[in-house]
Amino acid sequence: MKLTRILTLVFGISMIAAAVLCADLYIQYSGVAQEEEDGKRYVYLSPNKEENFWCEIARGIKNADKDYGSDTLLVQYVREANIAQYFEDVLLTDVDGIIMRGTEYANEEIQKAVDEEVPVIFVNSDIKASGRTCYIGIDNYKAGVHTAEVLAEKSGESGHVMVIIRSFTSQNQTERLQGLEDGIENYPGLEIVDVLEDKGSLMELKEKLLFSIQSHPEIDAIVSMEGVASENIGDLLAHEIEGEKRPMIIAFDLTEETAEYIRNDHYDAVIMQNSYAIGYTAVQKLNEYYESDRQIEDEISVDTVCITKENIEEYWQAYDQEVLEWNSY
Repeated sequence: MKLTRILTLVFGISMIAAAVLCADLYIQYSGVAQEEEDGKRYVYLSPNKEENFWCEIARGIKNADKDYGSDTLLVQYVREANIAQYFEDVLLTDVDGIIMRGTEYANEEIQKAVDEEVPVIFVNSDIKASGRTCYIGIDNYKAGVHTAEVLAEKSGESGHVMVIIRSFTSQNQTERLQGLEDGIENYPGLEIVDVLEDKGSLMELKEKLLFSIQSHPEIDAIVSMEGVASENIGDLLAHEIEGEKRPMIIAFDLTEETAEYIRNDHYDAVIMQNSYAIGYTAVQKLNEYYESDRQIEDEISVDTVCITKENIEEYWQAYDQEVLEWNSY
């Protein structure tokens, strides 16, 4: 009889302990579930999942997710002409916000999302007429001024400069050029002697580059404000003026090609858009949108960064710190 009472008592204590444990686990897991339910869901529509620039935006986004408790799906779209369909598919998933490159191919869909209080943030390029909620990127004019400051430092505030832009009709290119021209005015020893428009064509770049060098033998510095030239003028000059004095080169945006030119002393500096900061700020502002009565700034600027041989590895290693998981619709 005594043994039976002891066993009954032990069983009762065990059941009470189990009940307490289950209650504790329920509270913990229900709390996690509630946190997950409360976290905002965003989508990042990227034109490329291979290029470092777009991957750095994604890395900034995912690290901001960790800090703000949100979850952003990374999606690469195939062609910009198809972006409206991708946008519609995203909206069907009941997301809380969309981060994407500026585009004019989905104005109607973007306006619909904004009207339904789903914020749309443009990154890298802006089109105000699209109806987007906010733009986050560099101030192209300030980027031009920053380039002038780097040019002055590297050249000793003296030299004859060739500038390469993609197009005189591109707003971001003309703003960069204007900032560069205004910045150079602070250094009387610097003079822009030629401005080339390569229209994003390697063939046109080669033809105009060589003609300008022949027409202006005094050129001792080249500033590229756009991608095609930035990734190719190193090789073009190496083949065409081998054995002659290499002009100083300042390029725009850190890519595998421009990084290699920096490492090999073919380029003196690269002006880099801080794409990580762009991605991080996008998520930060989406969360602020829901915490501040659905109001955020119309435009947000991030600073450019000067990359040289001294700091290239510090920035380049950051690209490999995190494996990104991409999805598709």
